[in-house]
Amino acid sequence: MYKLYWSEGTASLAPQIVLEEAGVEFEIVVTDTAKSEHTKSEFLAINPFGKIPALILPNGTVMTEAAAICLYLIEQHDLDHLAPKPKSSERAEFLRWIIYLTNTIQENYKRYYYCDCFIPEGGDIDGFRKIAIKDLIEFWKPVESALKKNNGAFMLGEKLSLLDIYITMLITWFQPMDELLSIYPSLKNCYDETNKNTSVAKCMKLQTKLSIGVI
Repeated sequence: MYKLYWSEGTASLAPQIVLEEAGVEFEIVVTDTAKSEHTKSEFLAINPFGKIPALILPNGTVMTEAAAICLYLIEQHDLDHLAPKPKSSERAEFLRWIIYLTNTIQENYKRYYYCDCFIPEGGDIDGFRKIAIKDLIEFWKPVESALKKNNGAFMLGEKLSLLDIYITMLITWFQPMDELLSIYPSLKNCYDETNKNTSVAKCMKLQTKLSIGVI
């Protein structure tokens, strides 16, 4: 059985959705980052980097990095509908966007949520955060353009892929989320359509319940 170390509002959501889509058994280990449980020795023994998510494979191997986990699960469980095969004509476009989402959009959320790590003590945190929000909105623009160009709800046209799952996760990090979606109508359409997927809808509904220990 897989074991997913999970926390609300983190990149653990995407691997959780892919695990659901695979239809495999997995255990969720709630790790409260608000209480710094990811910095405790028990978790650091699993992931020395102290980051969520971490996935323990059935053979005991530990995987980290959400996108890598997702791609691994897609390959292991033949979830070809979530990612074009290596020699597919869509593969180049898929790789381009998954890297953009992780290396540009996901990475720059840190400037908003952890801005104190980027400016000197006593610096203008509010000003820095405003710039971070402005930049994030700008970084979402190419995604909006790609969705609009495709004339569909999804990044690869008419079918949902890991790209749309990742986009949906990253949208939930923007606060207030409705502000971002009001700027980019195609992004909103992608978010709405992706949430119609059974696995996505289930995992989205579980977010708060898992975090407060209801499930």
